[in-house]
Amino acid sequence: MVARSGASLVEDAAVEAILGRMLPRATLLTPNTPEAAGLTGLVVEDLKGQIAAGERLIALGAKAVLIKAGHLGGDPLEDLLCTPRGMSSCRHRGSIRR
Repeated sequence: MVARSGASLVEDAAVEAILGRMLPRATLLTPNTPEAAGLTGLVVEDLKGQIAAGERLIALGAKAVLIKAGHLGGDPLEDLLCTPRGMSSCRHRGSIRR
């Protein structure tokens, strides 16, 4: 959905289709932070934003969401797994090279 440069790769109608048709059918949604922001309309610039976006995507019908933190930079990175049963984070080293 979102290129490394931050440019959108899909039209607004495609986002609506993702939310309305694909999200409820997916076993695992794996947005990066800009994609999570685009799907939810929230600011996702840190773990707090990842949590809010994960909660919103679960409320919209996702079965599970893994929000990847590579675009946030920093070391370690903290990806966030959200399910209707709760959340778990995974810290790891590395970031996207620009």
